[in-house]
Amino acid sequence: MTFEELELAVQKWADDREITAHSSPRAQLLKAVSELGELCDAEIKNDLEGVVDGVGDVLVCLI
Repeated sequence: MTFEELELAVQKWADDREITAHSSPRAQLLKAVSELGELCDAEIKNDLEGVVDGVGDVLVCLI
């Protein structure tokens, strides 16, 4: 999957859940920072599953 394909898939996922319509760039930035904190917590705990989940969550917020 290319990054462009990932971007389109994430946008469709967000649209299907009406996230895009009820959000803003500021809200997504704050959510990304929150998710980054969770990612860091998982890394500190050596929680590989949490790290993988956190990377995905941060990426979705940034897209």
